[in-house]
Formats: sequence, C-alpha cells, structure tokens
Amino acid sequence: MRLVAGLLKEGYSQDPDLSRLADLGLGNLRQLLTHSQVAGIHRRENVGMVLVLDASFNRLNELQKALLLNISVYRGAVDSAAAVAVLPGNSAAEIEGELRNLVKRSLLVEKLNGKRRFEFQPVVLEYVRYQAGNQTEAHQRAIDYYRSIAKQPPWRTKDDIKEYLEIFDHFYQLQDYDSAFDSIQICNDFLTLRGYYIDQVELYGQLVSKWAEIGDRENWNYGASLTSLGNAYNSLGQYQQGIKFYQQSLDIAKEIGDRNTEGKSLGNLGNAYNSLGQYQQAIDFLQQSLNIAREIGDRNSEGKSLMNLGIAYDSQGQYQKAIELFQQSKQIATEIGDRNGEGKSLGNLGLAYLYQGQYQKAIELFQQSKQIATEIGDRNTEGLCLMNLGNAYLFQGQYQQAIEFYQQSLEIKREIGDRNSEGLCLMNLGLAYFYQGQYQEAIELFQQSKQIATEIGDRNTEGLCLMNLG
Repeated sequence: MRLVAGLLKEGYSQDPDLSRLADLGLGNLRQLLTHSQVAGIHRRENVGMVLVLDASFNRLNELQKALLLNISVYRGAVDSAAAVAVLPGNSAAEIEGELRNLVKRSLLVEKLNGKRRFEFQPVVLEYVRYQAGNQTEAHQRAIDYYRSIAKQPPWRTKDDIKEYLEIFDHFYQLQDYDSAFDSIQICNDFLTLRGYYIDQVELYGQLVSKWAEIGDRENWNYGASLTSLGNAYNSLGQYQQGIKFYQQSLDIAKEIGDRNTEGKSLGNLGNAYNSLGQYQQAIDFLQQSLNIAREIGDRNSEGKSLMNLGIAYDSQGQYQKAIELFQQSKQIATEIGDRNGEGKSLGNLGLAYLYQGQYQKAIELFQQSKQIATEIGDRNTEGLCLMNLGNAYLFQGQYQQAIEFYQQSLEIKREIGDRNSEGLCLMNLGLAYFYQGQYQEAIELFQQSKQIATEIGDRNTEGLCLMNLG
C-alpha cells in the first residue's frame, strides 16, 4: 500500500486518486488483486507485490536504479559513504539526495540515529537483488570500502570489528571461502577472549558446511575451521559437539597424511574428554598426540602434549604423575626457549601443589609463572596467575589477601576483554566475601558472574553461579 501510495503521489501529486492506478498499468485495486498473474492455484500475495515493484522500479531514473541495485549487496542500514563506495563517480551529496528520493517512493526506509542511514524492507531487498543478478563487482567494492574504514586493534566491543564481519559476508556471498576465512582470522583471538563463541559457531559453521559440500578436504583452512568450530563449542561447554568437529578434523588429517594436524586433533579430543571427566579416554588421546609429536620431532607440540597430559592426571587426583609431566613440559620449554610454555608449566605445577594443600609451594610457583608472563607481556596468563594466587590464599582462609589478588586479576581480564575469566574472577570474589559472612556483597558478585556466563553461553559457570547463590 505504501508503494502504491508512493507511485500515485510521485506521478499525480495534485490528484493522487486510486483511479490513477490504471494510468500506471496496474488497473484498480480489485483488478490488481485478481490479475491473471495472481489468480489461480499458484496465487501468492507477493506476485501482486512484484507488479507494484516493477511499476515503481521502471519509473526510476538510471542513477536511482543503479543505486538500488548496488547498495543491495550490503546487510542492514547504510550511509551515503557506503553507497558512494559501490557507485563511484558520484558525489556524496548527490547520492544522499537520491537515497532520500527513494525513501519518498517507499523503496527505502530512513533511519535517524545520530547519523542518517538507509535500509531496505525485506521484500524490496529480495526484489532488487533478483533484478541485480551478478553482483561480483559491487561486492568487491564493498570489501574495499570496509577495508578502508576497518578499525585497528585494540578492540573493546564487537562493534569495533563489524567491518571484518561484513568483509566475511561479502567474500562468503562471492563463494570465496578462503578469503572469508582470512577475514575472520584477523579478529578470531578477540572473539575468543570476549566470549563471542556463538558468533564463532555461526561463522566457522558456515565455512565448514560449504567446504564439506564441495569436498575440499585437502584445504588447510577447512581443517582449521573444524578446529575453531570445535574450540567454540568446547568454550560453550558443549563438549560432545566439540568432539564431533575435532573428530572430523582428525579423520581428514589421517586421510591426507597430515601428521601435524593429526597430532593436534588428538590433543584437542583429549582436552575435550578431560572436560567431560572421561579421564582415561582423555589420557589415551593425549598419549597418541604426544607420540606423534615425538615421531615428527615437533618439540613445541611435545611440550604442550606433556602439559595437557599433566592436566588430565591432575584432574584425576594423580598429583605426583601430573607434577612429573609438568616438569618434563617445563624442561622442553626451557630448552627450546619457549618462555610462554615455561611460564604455563610453572603455573600448572602450582595448581598440582595447590590441590595437595602445599600452599606455600604453590604460591612460589604462581609467582614465578606470573613473573615470566609479565616479562613477555602475556597479560592473559598474568591475570590467570593472579587468580590462582587468590585461590591459594582463599584456601588458607586469608580472605582479604585473596580479594586483593582477585581484584588485580579482574582488572587485567577486563582490560584484555576476557569475558570468561572476568566471570570466574567475579565468582571467586563472591566466594571470598561469602566465607567472610558478607552475604549481600557475595550475592551481587555471583549475579554479575552469572550475567556474563549467560551472555557468552557458558552453561557450566552459569550453573556454578546459581549453586553459589543458593
């Protein structure tokens, strides 16, 4: 109805009467609804809409037509700068004027929220994209535009990386899946730290689906996407889904003879089964991962496999075995100059001693791990060490000291945007206040932790928060 009204007002501003529809080739309303193209068993309401859209589109000037066709490659609302980018050779003022004319004809909707933006109604967008046909050139211009305005790190919110997400979509529409993968890799660590696991599931899920469809099994990006998809599900606590994609990665690696990826996939499977509490299965996979690392002479992966094996034994309460593995992992890291691995091995050693009640020994190891993390600028591990130091003091009943360490850890986790660890810090702070009998403060902290867990889809932590609230 808005389109019909727009046509009448545009063509017959002095007398926009419904009887004028016949002059536009649409007949009167009754004729429009009983048109030969509409009547019959195939009758669908959008067929009548197409007749109106045809009439509306055909009355546009060439610039207006080109403008509609080209901006239809965008998702959501666009401003005049984005429109100019896909239709070069025209001024921003001229383009904005035509965009506003298209609003008057009800072919676009104008949004005013600090900045003038324009978007399609869904049925109009579908029609225009159909009219446009091949849009390769417009997609490429849109990619160039987003690259030119993409924000550089550091990023704080998902809005800061929106250009990379749009670039992904344009490459995906062009069926250039490798370039789509590359555009997400730029901000993948950020998505992980900020807890945008559901977004990762959607993005990598699209790529995995397409590569599976075309059978591109030897493509390294395919295997990497399977791993990233598995990691995202793992972070959401959906371990069985994670295992499903790790297994697919493993199957492909074996099929094409990629021993490196095979070893890493086995390691990921081991970590997932460890999270499920299926420790023996975890150990079996991690041992296989370790064997492959040694076989191909990958000392870095050997060290990581030893550390992951240590974590599995630690989870089983086999602390002495875990300590031996962490020490071997640390030795390799020291030999190959991997300061990061060395620091993480020390941190895991600290946990093994912490669980045995050897608090002073654990504190010394956490401090050593923190020192290395500070030296190499690993803020993530530094924050984790501070949280573990807080745990060591909490277990000893030294609540005020524990709170100080948790606060320092919380500050770092917020600084780097690690939403998952931020939630854990808040929960641990809540426990410290709870044990001191400060129940109201504890409740507020547990609720904040639960809110973060809910936002990022971490069902495990959400459940723990509810239990602590109880």
